[in-house]
Amino acid sequence: MRVKIELLYTKNCPYWREALKTLIEIINEYKIDAELKAITIGGMRKAEKYSFPGSPTIRINGVDVDPKHKGGIVLGCRIYFYKGKPYGYPPRKMIITALKNLKVIP
Repeated sequence: MRVKIELLYTKNCPYWREALKTLIEIINEYKIDAELKAITIGGMRKAEKYSFPGSPTIRINGVDVDPKHKGGIVLGCRIYFYKGKPYGYPPRKMIITALKNLKVIP
């Protein structure tokens, strides 16, 4: 089953490259049949179109990898909290948990 993964980001956010690198590593490690799209959010119109909550955002089959995500549209950087610690991009274990919850990996 092919999975759709989107990385939405703004160019001025320093964390999107690390998020992309982490995604590619996970896709390769778990041999996921994925369509990976990196989408640059350059302004409010595109942010509204994608319901963009901040950079970087990762969605798997349309589902945000952060289960605590509440929505909102933000053009700035996004902070993730995982096991009580803040991160500038979704940590590897958060992404893997999201993939497991969506039955992409066992």
